[in-house]
Amino acid sequence: SASLPVNSLQELVEYEKKHKGKLNWGHFGTGSSSHLYMTQVNKATGTQFVDVPYQGGSPTVAARVSGQIDVSLLSYGLVAQYIDTGKLKAIAVLGDKPSPNFKGVPLLKDQGLTFARSAGVGAFAPAGTPESVTRRLNAAIQTALRDEEVRKTLVVQGLLPVGGSPEALANVVNAESQDWASIAQAARVSLD
Repeated sequence: SASLPVNSLQELVEYEKKHKGKLNWGHFGTGSSSHLYMTQVNKATGTQFVDVPYQGGSPTVAARVSGQIDVSLLSYGLVAQYIDTGKLKAIAVLGDKPSPNFKGVPLLKDQGLTFARSAGVGAFAPAGTPESVTRRLNAAIQTALRDEEVRKTLVVQGLLPVGGSPEALANVVNAESQDWASIAQAARVSLD
């Protein structure tokens, strides 16, 4: 919230500890990345942000802008207009590299939360899809990701195009699945 007197993750943590259990964290659904990040922040910093689930990013943004919630982890595409007008402020960015969309906003990992990952997007096909088809799809995606207009569009939406092979994506998914499983368990999230 632009009205919260904090400008960094550390200041947010200190503020929450002075107002224990009074600040809420809106997220786009139980088990969502935003929910799991909240769980990690609470665990790593000893905070007690109140868990407020919504059904998707747009309702979460609406709740944040209207003042119903204090803190959220949201994508740039959802909040850019509100940051530009001063209704919201960014205090941290996920990822391994500073975001061109959030100039001067430090990474979470540079503010002491080393667990913070980049949120990724991948393309998936049904199990059993012939390898020749997945290779052809991957080649088309890689070609698109090299196109300057596509890259610009993705960056405007807050995405940093990376690309890679199906095997590289599978490795990321396998590694992250193990990490997220333990976080989900700590958040008491199950796939019921």
